[in-house]
Amino acid sequence: AFFCNSGAEANEAAIKLARVHGSAAGRFKIVTAEGGFHGRTYAALTATAQPKYHAGFEPMVPGFEYVPYDDLDAAVAGINAGERPLGLYVFGDDAAVTDRVLAATTSGGASVNTCAIQSALPSMGFGGSGMSGMGRHHGIEGFREFSNPRGVFVRGDQGDHIDAFYVPYAKAAALVDAALGG
Repeated sequence: AFFCNSGAEANEAAIKLARVHGSAAGRFKIVTAEGGFHGRTYAALTATAQPKYHAGFEPMVPGFEYVPYDDLDAAVAGINAGERPLGLYVFGDDAAVTDRVLAATTSGGASVNTCAIQSALPSMGFGGSGMSGMGRHHGIEGFREFSNPRGVFVRGDQGDHIDAFYVPYAKAAALVDAALGG
């Protein structure tokens, strides 16, 4: 569990997690809305897309992209502009809007109205897509991903229809023998 005193601390922790997991490969991007305010910590100020709060704190933390507030198409375009994210977090009360975002984007995992929980559920496969990683882990999905079961076929006496895969050699041999006078 993670406990904090304020939303700014929660935002700072989420930003640090995104940077830690994405920076190893040199790729991460956080899309935030213009006009928002995310707190007075250094990274949260960077997430706040208001130049008046940036003044005196430059250079800001890299890796943020700002989109107009209340422009869902711009937010989806911002998400889709780069590599596929490992995690996508959609917040909203309108199921049609959240469904639209989920349908229009591709990510390793997604959470609606919460952050990062999809990676903590052992019953839900978790993994990346594209440059955010390949494969799945957790529960049965992880077992299937890291297992390579061998397929074995044992032919039965009847009812397996395997004869459909074999040429009828006996009939062909009789025709050849008849043609050759044998």
